[in-house]
Amino acid sequence: GYDEALRRLLYLDMELYAFHVMSPAELRPDLDGDILLVDMETGEEVPLTIDDDVLERYERTVREYAAGIEASCRKLGIGYVQLMADVDPEQFVLGTLRRQGLLL
Repeated sequence: GYDEALRRLLYLDMELYAFHVMSPAELRPDLDGDILLVDMETGEEVPLTIDDDVLERYERTVREYAAGIEASCRKLGIGYVQLMADVDPEQFVLGTLRRQGLLL
């Protein structure tokens, strides 16, 4: 998992920051109705019906995963910033990074 990778990076004796880039589609895919998921490694197929309840559970799971990464970073003293891929880069650099204290 990511915990071990983060710990290994700490041995570099540098100030570390994690930038977690996510797309809006990762948080809430634009899916609806019956779909077939196919595992790219095994070829296993799983039929699934997508509705609002499924999407809400999925979004909650993704947010919990991201919160776990953030908690691990904080525990290890690594800065963490989540960035949505649809945010203007200039806004990110001049807004978010300044608010986080990463830029003066």
